[in-house]
Amino acid sequence: MANQPKTKIIEESPEVVAKYERLKTLGREYFAAAHIVKGEPIGDNGVALVRRFVSRAITETKPEVWASYFDHIIIAPELGKRIATAAQAKDKNIDVALIEFLLWLHDIGRLVTPSAYFRNDLIDYRLLKEFGIPESIISQLPSLENLLETAREMTLSPDQITFKEPLNESQKIIAQKYFDSQSAVQKIINLADNLGKRSAKGLFDLKDFLEYLKTQEDRYEPLSQWPTVNWAIERRQQGAVLQAFVIEATLAWLKELGISVDQILDEMRDYGPKYIILSRHGDLNNPRSIVYNRDSVMKPEDIMHLSEIGITKMQNIGGFIKERKFAVQRIIISPETRARESANELNRTLHLNKENITENAAIDEVRAAGPYQEGMLLAKWKQMKGDAFDPSRWGKYNHETPAEIINRTSRLFWTEAKSLITGQATIFISHGDPIGFLVNHEVSGKRLYVDVPRDQSIYPNKGEAFIMIIGPDQKLFSYYLLADESAQPDSSF
Repeated sequence: MANQPKTKIIEESPEVVAKYERLKTLGREYFAAAHIVKGEPIGDNGVALVRRFVSRAITETKPEVWASYFDHIIIAPELGKRIATAAQAKDKNIDVALIEFLLWLHDIGRLVTPSAYFRNDLIDYRLLKEFGIPESIISQLPSLENLLETAREMTLSPDQITFKEPLNESQKIIAQKYFDSQSAVQKIINLADNLGKRSAKGLFDLKDFLEYLKTQEDRYEPLSQWPTVNWAIERRQQGAVLQAFVIEATLAWLKELGISVDQILDEMRDYGPKYIILSRHGDLNNPRSIVYNRDSVMKPEDIMHLSEIGITKMQNIGGFIKERKFAVQRIIISPETRARESANELNRTLHLNKENITENAAIDEVRAAGPYQEGMLLAKWKQMKGDAFDPSRWGKYNHETPAEIINRTSRLFWTEAKSLITGQATIFISHGDPIGFLVNHEVSGKRLYVDVPRDQSIYPNKGEAFIMIIGPDQKLFSYYLLADESAQPDSSF
């Protein structure tokens, strides 16, 4: 629209610009040579490609999004796919793969700016162009800009904006004309986008969605520093009314095709991700800078306790988990003192009951007493890169093997993941090496210290956590690091 200000990515904060540039580079890496940019049909290969891209994009951007974002980006493509597959039986021109492909990409802007209403949509379009996705594909995404501008043309009254009064006949004509202007692909994408969310009882149905629209102003900022966003905010409530009309019209259209969206939603009621949060304990008070191990092999005076920095970091991690609305069911901790103290500090904001915090030896510190028993200092240990698994050096101490560590941690990880229901999360509080072995194995199949050195591996500093996103197929979909960026770095050892 001519009266809508243009977005200016360069005016964003350095952190936002860095995420945008990383996504741009990553998208070009994935799509530049793909068949999609050549105008060929997307097909199953294109869907698999975009799924891998989204998984990697989450890891690379470490997004500050709510857990519901991951629910949405996993649910919406599947919902769109199932609706489109059913509709294709009546309309052979409906491209199922195109719908699924675009639904994987439709909210990618939130990895850059998690909560910026409308600005995310502008970033979506710009990124897709940067990736080299043809305009013929991008244009099949429903345009929020067009919806908002059409809603403004309807000249809704205050009571209509708040859903107290229905549309009059002239407004219905405008709304119907807008609906009729949308392609079948756009209608299905828009429906899957809006119903592909989760309520307390399962996926959204029409009633849930209408309530969501009526209460949306409680979730959004009333003003923005961005002219583009303020332009949209002025039309947001009007847009909600038009969107309600469009969703109801889409459901009616699909019903005429013999498709029960309610049945599809019911079949998907348990569809979505689960979360395991792998947190390393906080920084420690270690005035003699010794290499430590399990409490049971150390003298009482050498048992490690959290430092003030460690306490703050764990409290902050707990705050981040709560702010991002992960539905934490329980905390499972290593038996070591530093893990118990970390759980207490992390739980100051989560407020889980004591019975939901349990110890489990499967995520205990690595059994590697040799460095402590030799009186080794951390400075020497850093030179050795923390490797306690060379049998020629440590064989006499009977250290655990990488295979043993992976077996015990991975077994608990997947047992716990299977016990969760969709949308739930469990926190593990463990140690650097057990988490490092587990994550490297699950992400790449590689073994820490054997296949990949510690300084080139996926490894948490003290007081950091990995969010592990388990897909509906009970496989790892993606992961990313959750860290207190304000805390001092270099606390790996």
